Amino acid sequence: MWKLTGADQKKREYALMLLLIVGFALVYLSLCFNHNIWTDEAFTIDLLRNCDTYREAVQFTAGDVHPPLYYLILKPFTDVFGIRLFLLKALSIIPMLLTMGLGITFVYRRYDFRTAFLYILMMAVIPCSMEYAVQVRMYSWAMFFVTSCGFAAADAYDRGKRRDWIFLGLAGVAAAYTHYFAFVAVIWIYGFLFLALLWDAGKRKELLWWLAAVLLSLAAYAPWLRALQNQVTGVSKNYWIGAIDKEVLLSYFDTLFETKLPYSTQMMTFLFGAAFVWLAVEVIRKRKQEDVLGLLACLPLVMTAVTGVAVSLIMRPVFIARYLMPCIPLFSFFFAVAWGRAEKKIYAALLVFSFFLGVVDYEKNWYVEYESTYVPQTEAFFAENLGENDLIVYNYKLFDFIYLCYFEPEQLCYIEDVDLSGDYDNIWLLDTHYNPDFSEEELEQYGWQKTFVGNYGIEHDEFKIYRISKSE
Repeated sequence: MWKLTGADQKKREYALMLLLIVGFALVYLSLCFNHNIWTDEAFTIDLLRNCDTYREAVQFTAGDVHPPLYYLILKPFTDVFGIRLFLLKALSIIPMLLTMGLGITFVYRRYDFRTAFLYILMMAVIPCSMEYAVQVRMYSWAMFFVTSCGFAAADAYDRGKRRDWIFLGLAGVAAAYTHYFAFVAVIWIYGFLFLALLWDAGKRKELLWWLAAVLLSLAAYAPWLRALQNQVTGVSKNYWIGAIDKEVLLSYFDTLFETKLPYSTQMMTFLFGAAFVWLAVEVIRKRKQEDVLGLLACLPLVMTAVTGVAVSLIMRPVFIARYLMPCIPLFSFFFAVAWGRAEKKIYAALLVFSFFLGVVDYEKNWYVEYESTYVPQTEAFFAENLGENDLIVYNYKLFDFIYLCYFEPEQLCYIEDVDLSGDYDNIWLLDTHYNPDFSEEELEQYGWQKTFVGNYGIEHDEFKIYRISKSE
């Protein structure tokens, strides 16, 4: 399997890599058949529901804290097919598969089958990857754009072809328009490419292409700078992320690597640490370009984390571990370059470990998507009991845009806006503890009585459902 050569062997290797990608596509799709969303995903749906034009979508997200490209990618699909949660989740899988596909093109072309196969596998099974592969957020697209930018930078350095520089600029701008910490990763990639060109006397003439790529990228991003300035100003005054301390820093490793497998964080940290030491020694000993490239691939993640923590300490906390997601494929590539050359037994053991890690992580993500909330029970309850002339009332104001993802706006109302004199068959109260409630006097005044139904919930808001009906 490892040393076979020739055209037939290449076909077999392509087939195995494609089979691996198709397998993970099916795994990811199996996590999409649910209505379980979290707050940020509800924000995505709220934006798409309230914005009729692309201009409105851009303006909507300009008032938030993210750039607009992700929403502009989704909008043509939702304009045609409507806002369907399965569709939105499935669209997040596409860039994951494209990023894996870079293993067949870039990694396989420059290295070998073992490295490419391990890159695809590790990228797919790193615990944080599977979680965000099906989320209705921009992280999987940011992963694709940052990885494409990193690989284009390597090609631009080696070949210096015009198309490589163009692709570098396009991928970098797309990353910057997708997530701000993807933008940070791209800045570091541009910086490392500049230093590499400056270091190599034979490549210094390519600095003009580098400068052209930077200037064109800045020109393409210029229309968004005003919105970026306003968002930075808003975040500097008030933001939800808590202070960063030693415990928070250590928790980053758990966010990226933790599973139900005992000591998974420690094992993954050890494997990546050993990969770094191995490649660093090889670079010092042999200075092979492919080893240098593999070692550099870990730096966008490291330096993005350093940048995020530094900004958080200087200005205010703005960084959390999931903002490292755009760099995960490059980090997986770094891992694959180091361990792809391991002895057969060690390499086989890594494959077994990786597949086992994927199985354990899949079990966790299945639970998160299908069993971690009361959403299925809540939907089943209202499917059976909600009448056309019924009203659903909630008392947790912060979740109003999330409830709109599950209920028709005509039948949904905040408790303080309810007219109890209305002619409803039933009022269903979603009673989140420590929030406003109807008083007994109010209900009696209009002839209503309240009956407890059961404990339910949507997203991570658990509530009691009460049926409020006319007194007999």
